[in-house]
Amino acid sequence: PRPYQDAALISADPAYGRILCLCERVTLGEVRDALTSPVPAGDIDGLRRRTRALAGRCQGFHCGALITEMATAWSGHTHE
Repeated sequence: PRPYQDAALISADPAYGRILCLCERVTLGEVRDALTSPVPAGDIDGLRRRTRALAGRCQGFHCGALITEMATAWSGHTHE
């Protein structure tokens, strides 16, 4: 099952229960994992390819600002 459907995973780490991208059901935990993996997503497009966040029906209209802000905070860079 996907992380948002796994009760044991959510109880161990509530970030997997917080859905950021409603269209593709991508959780905070999945985005965090993609940004902090040994080979992290290098940019927003890489994050989209790894998690499917920003790739749903709305194309990031609803979740784009939040996910971009998170990626910026984790990487320490500003996206211009």
